[in-house]
Amino acid sequence: GFYDLGGASWLRASLVHTRLDADMTGSLFENDYRRNPSKSINTFTWRRDIATRANLAWEGETVAQGLTTVTLFTRQNDHGQLPAYTITACSGLTCKGTINNNHVQSLGLDVKHVQAFAAWRTRLVTGLLIDHSQNDYVSDNLRITRDDLGVYRSYALNNLANPTGVRDYGAAIRNHAAFAQLEFSPADAVRITAGGRYDRMAYDFRNHLTPGAQFGAADEDRRFARLSPKLGGTLALSPSQSLYANLSQGFTPPEVSQLYSKSVIPDLKPSVYDNQEIGWRARWRNGLQLDSALYRLQGRDTIVSYTTSP
Repeated sequence: GFYDLGGASWLRASLVHTRLDADMTGSLFENDYRRNPSKSINTFTWRRDIATRANLAWEGETVAQGLTTVTLFTRQNDHGQLPAYTITACSGLTCKGTINNNHVQSLGLDVKHVQAFAAWRTRLVTGLLIDHSQNDYVSDNLRITRDDLGVYRSYALNNLANPTGVRDYGAAIRNHAAFAQLEFSPADAVRITAGGRYDRMAYDFRNHLTPGAQFGAADEDRRFARLSPKLGGTLALSPSQSLYANLSQGFTPPEVSQLYSKSVIPDLKPSVYDNQEIGWRARWRNGLQLDSALYRLQGRDTIVSYTTSP
């Protein structure tokens, strides 16, 4: 919804709720894939996603040539599944499997101010972000029963007989960020952009089970922080063509699942990405547009997944 408050200010509100319930297919043995590709050996595997997003934003001209936006937002997400890909270690008519649920709820505040200045067509964008989230995860082991044809028919909890991999933890995530960006034109054909963003993220991890080799890592608090700069420029060759160049840096801390899904917390560093980019934009009278770019993205401490041959 949109509400005009008068006095060069307005209010916007939105609410979105989605629900996805889906059966989950699985893999086939090679002979079935070649001879009977429509066959399914899963009768109960599923995935369920329930998400709610809401925000309330106020926007107004707080000073001359200055526009301020204040957004209060909340979100809640439940991701539950009994996945086919974790059904393994079959022996006779029984197999192992898992069932899990990830619940995330957040509350945050986003403040942004855009200030224009007459000199050099200058524009200053500043902002502040506060995002507090609670990330809870529960995973249980299952005993899967299949029939003589290999079709999975039923399941039951199996934590006592197979405790390894059982998880029940919560992580409070505090993300605070501040950013500023200055744009100006020292000449009519030139536009310069310079800015930076400072992020500080804190994880407060709490294991609801007894920490150990079977039930996950011990409680801990962990902090990440970094200042990421940005510098760019645009040169107008004509009213319809321009060249541009950018130097920027990105910052991505490890995810909660990457840190705390195992029994031992790995010593993971944030991933940092350096981007160098040059490009050419053009637009012709017939409506044809071209946006070309040449860039180099180099990452450090990037987390990758791999398997080794036996």
